[in-house]
Amino acid sequence: TYGAGGLYDVTLIVRDNNSCNKADTVTKQLVLLNDSTLVLPSATVCFGSSVQIGFVSSDTSLTFQWQPPATLSNSSIANPVATPADTTLYLLVVSNGICSDSIYQQVNVVKDLLYAGPDTLVCAGSVVRLSATHTNTAVPLQYNWSPDALILSGDTTATPIVKITQPAILVVTATNSFGCTYTDSV
Repeated sequence: TYGAGGLYDVTLIVRDNNSCNKADTVTKQLVLLNDSTLVLPSATVCFGSSVQIGFVSSDTSLTFQWQPPATLSNSSIANPVATPADTTLYLLVVSNGICSDSIYQQVNVVKDLLYAGPDTLVCAGSVVRLSATHTNTAVPLQYNWSPDALILSGDTTATPIVKITQPAILVVTATNSFGCTYTDSV
């Protein structure tokens, strides 16, 4: 027996000592409704990216309704793809026609803007320290500057030292721990 609503994996093992197979196993996911509130693990995405939320269900007796529906691929299935522009708390109401269950899942959207610094005029042969900044200082970035030939040191920092020998564009690409990538140039 199950004392609370939720998602449960149920395994059935059938044994027959008189067959050559002797045993067979099947595992199914059970959605137990009990007029409660459930919270699924939150998901984190980069701004402009998508993530599949909810859970997989093959139970055709259930109906699903997600709110808010605007940023979902389909608001009436158990596991739609979400593409929110901002962090969003989604509500899924699951019903079997007799009772219903409320399930919440939050999708956190990581936003950031990378700024490589102002365009700068320098004399040929000048050594310059560049300085990249970003708006979401709560999420650290890993930097990579190019082209390598101009970088004297610090190509994986926010503040590399470069030697300018001719007109050039330096590109910085930064990545955070969520895999979000940002690019700018100076």
